[in-house]
Amino acid sequence: MKHPAVFAILCCLFWPVQSDACSCGNGLISGWPFVGAPDAWPLNPRIPVSVHVSVGEAPDIRVALRDPDANEVAVSVSLVEWESGHLAMVTPDSLLAPDTTYSLEVASCSNAFCDRIAEEVRTGNAVDDEVPPLPQVEVTGKAQYHSSGLCGAESWIGFSADYDGMLLVDVEGDATFDPATLSGYVNVVTDAQEFSLGVGMCQVGLPPEGGNLTFRFGVLSAGGNFSGWTEPQTIYAPELLSCAVGRVGRRSTSLWSLLTGDVL
Repeated sequence: MKHPAVFAILCCLFWPVQSDACSCGNGLISGWPFVGAPDAWPLNPRIPVSVHVSVGEAPDIRVALRDPDANEVAVSVSLVEWESGHLAMVTPDSLLAPDTTYSLEVASCSNAFCDRIAEEVRTGNAVDDEVPPLPQVEVTGKAQYHSSGLCGAESWIGFSADYDGMLLVDVEGDATFDPATLSGYVNVVTDAQEFSLGVGMCQVGLPPEGGNLTFRFGVLSAGGNFSGWTEPQTIYAPELLSCAVGRVGRRSTSLWSLLTGDVL
């Protein structure tokens, strides 16, 4: 091309954003309103329910767990906060009956807005008292996208994970999660085997400046047993650029790189 600089500017302004950049397909939560729900809950379940709580507000969460005869079961509730929301951890005060279907209602109110969830909780016939193994997590790719129209810029890291239960992610040592009380903060929770962490239009979990970040991963079982954290591992995260052409698996080509010919 005779005018590569002009072509680069046109690419930056009009290059179509990849469809993934607008679909909010980070794949983090597949089991809403429960996260990491098994086919059948153990007799000592710790049930993570996605709830609505505004930042800085005291949570107003009301829970009713009832057996098939409509008798209410006593429960306690703790709160886990993560970057995109809150989980109410519902814990029955005693063992549930085996092979029984309970009804669970959760109402969470904040800023005069109330969410109500009504779901079934079906038990198996066993107690979950085993600590789950540490998750096996691998990076599958990285990408950046420039902004275009209504689709905002974003950058992300793709992950593949092998585990059973709910995966907790700690970035840069931010997590304050306490497995004894099932409360505190983690950067991200997920129940997916394939997911992405990032920043921008559809991504959560990472800071916009990117760079070398320290990650730890842990698993919480359906019975509330925590695997502990994996050893910290450092992973390079791409920064959030206002103008970049996405390339999975390598650093994206910025406008400056296109203009100067310094393309990696």
